[in-house]
Amino acid sequence: MFESRKTFFTLFLVTSLSFSLSSQDFSEEFLNSLPDDVQQQLLDDKSADEAELDRLFRIDSSIDNNQEILRLIKDKLDRLEKDMSDKTMIKEGDLKIFGKDFFSSIQASFMPVNLPNFKDDYVLNIGDSLNIMLTGSKGNSGEEIIQRDGSIMINGFGKVNVAGLSLGDATRLIQNFISTKEIGIDVYVSLSKLRDIQVVLLGAVEGPGVYTFSPGSNLLFAINAAGGINDNGSYRSIELRRDGFVKKFDLYDIFVFGNFDPTYQLQSGDIIFVNPKSFRVSVTGGVSYPALYEILPGETLHDVIQFSGGFDESFTGYDFINIKRSDTSGHANLKINIQDINSFPLAQRDSILVPFFTYQPIELRKVSIEGMVNRPGDYFIEESETLSSLIERAGGYKNNAYPFGGMLLREGVKSLQTDFSQKIYSDTLNYLSSSITRAGTSFDSSVLEYIFAELKQQNFNGRIITEFDTSAINLNNELDTVLLDQDKIIIPELQKVVYLFGDFNSSSILPYNPEYTLRDYIRLAGGIRESASNDLLLINPDGRTTKYTMGLLFFNEKAQIYPGSIIYSPRDIAQLDLLSYASVISPILSNLAISLASLNSISNN
Repeated sequence: MFESRKTFFTLFLVTSLSFSLSSQDFSEEFLNSLPDDVQQQLLDDKSADEAELDRLFRIDSSIDNNQEILRLIKDKLDRLEKDMSDKTMIKEGDLKIFGKDFFSSIQASFMPVNLPNFKDDYVLNIGDSLNIMLTGSKGNSGEEIIQRDGSIMINGFGKVNVAGLSLGDATRLIQNFISTKEIGIDVYVSLSKLRDIQVVLLGAVEGPGVYTFSPGSNLLFAINAAGGINDNGSYRSIELRRDGFVKKFDLYDIFVFGNFDPTYQLQSGDIIFVNPKSFRVSVTGGVSYPALYEILPGETLHDVIQFSGGFDESFTGYDFINIKRSDTSGHANLKINIQDINSFPLAQRDSILVPFFTYQPIELRKVSIEGMVNRPGDYFIEESETLSSLIERAGGYKNNAYPFGGMLLREGVKSLQTDFSQKIYSDTLNYLSSSITRAGTSFDSSVLEYIFAELKQQNFNGRIITEFDTSAINLNNELDTVLLDQDKIIIPELQKVVYLFGDFNSSSILPYNPEYTLRDYIRLAGGIRESASNDLLLINPDGRTTKYTMGLLFFNEKAQIYPGSIIYSPRDIAQLDLLSYASVISPILSNLAISLASLNSISNN
């Protein structure tokens, strides 16, 4: 009950302070009275987004300005909605056209390196250069360019027509020609430079036109030079037209099966025409390459599964494929047995979903346990392993262990505590600042500095209040806590002492005595100072915090005190200075101290 009341108060405090002042002007006097870091925090509190919203509600804001701010907010919401939808579902529109990435990923330079290294079947033509070297009785070498009449001039021997001949045939012709002119001469012929060729690209390419290439270029280089195939183009019906002859190419033969003949080279005057696409179907799920695939008439479900790389391991265990078929009459969901895919024809707008199951390996989870157990150290835990199980694996408690003071520390809880504490600090700062400014009272900067320093001196360790008594857990399994990765467990040694901190005349560490009451411990600490609050905080070894308020006689004598308990006496802010607002500020800070103390331990319940 008490924990619930504290939680309610904390939430009420944060909510109340959050609405205290969303847009206020602080006087220069007030700002100068604050510590430097507090001044900076006040000035930095408004982010860019808050400033825009503040402008929105100003009286002097123009309609245009307000509309612009609303537009910015709407854009942010639209982006957030899109991000959320993108992360929660895979849409067919997100699939890429199969093969499109090929032309966006191959090298940007589509011109082959102009260093000839061709086979003997390379066909010579006007503009090619031959290196001819003669050895023997008339040693000589030189580079000869094939002229417009198709011939080359060999110095000292005459002209030879080589245009239209293969490199091998031209070499033999030159050797025979020279041998008829001179005996004892060996002839060596090689390509030294290649002519440029011009090719026309038409149809469904991104940039149709006339392109200049080096000899040795092929169909893929040419299409890439034109920017690739556009969204309406076919990857499966490409024509290479040469001297009235048409050769057809299906790029799926290259992309899927690797059937590419690099020796089929372009020639000057070639025309490459990319036809419009046939229909496409989408393939998602348990295949190697989900994408949009172009289907030719007569192709089946088996064919498109092959195009997508076949079933991957996530399809194991299934014997059917789902197809959503759409036409003018509506939608139909078909379930095709795996044995029938060879004979199942595909239709326009088919969406193929291959069932799949993706196994996510379970990450290793590690926790540490230290202190008074027989085998302290790091332990790997399974999912849903509990605290009592780990204690048993660690050999149980030692004789001098103090399970009641055991601590379970969790990083996620530590972050939550720190963030929430900072929120309390910031809202309290704004509330105090606005209250003082509105009241117009005088104030002492040292008092404010003390207040803010007290608020900031909060250290959180992510402690979770839970049960460490294995006997109690055995009687009620619901008391057992499930461990998470990186949890840290500390079992302290029993120390029969009680700690007294705060506004006591003598803060002390006193021996524990089960007969002692709060009055006894306060007396042993020399009593409470006049500057102390009427409240005491009693923090038990398990982390639970209780507040006791001084009544007409004394503090509640029924308080249960254990070995390792902490008795804390907070300072009464009103005693620091005679402030006219102390009656308002002091209760707030007193309750705030309770809230922050309770954050130090979060109940497992």
